[in-house]
Amino acid sequence: MTELLDIKAKDKGIGGALSNFAPHAFTVDGVQCASMEGFLQSLKTPSVKKQQKICAMTGIDAKNVFRYSPRRYLFLKTHKVYWKGKTIDRMSEEFDRLITRAYDCLFENPDFRRALEGAKGKNLIHSHGKAKKKETVLTEEEFIFQLLRLMEKV
Repeated sequence: MTELLDIKAKDKGIGGALSNFAPHAFTVDGVQCASMEGFLQSLKTPSVKKQQKICAMTGIDAKNVFRYSPRRYLFLKTHKVYWKGKTIDRMSEEFDRLITRAYDCLFENPDFRRALEGAKGKNLIHSHGKAKKKETVLTEEEFIFQLLRLMEKV
């Protein structure tokens, strides 16, 4: 039976290191990101300057930027995201390509790659993730897909 690995920010091991909250720096499209969570949360604002600030955040700080903000509710209503001054439909292939590009850039981080290596052979889940695209910037399925895709490269 394959070992189950639930990816959670509070996990002190591989599960935490694979979390979007983990402080793995990377650069995507010339924008420096301190974590994948910072990148993902930045997509909720059309302001390029604010995006850069959010990209520089990690963990719960990035997650909480829009926690009680009208911007969060606007995203849930319109399903639009923004990247470098461009509006992107959350449900589009263009969005999927952006997320893949960001994860490919994250893959360049050696600590992230080591965490992927440590997860090989495990059954990955993200029990805190949401299933519906309308409710989140990245679903559990999309998240796990990206990790498994990159795991094949290590």
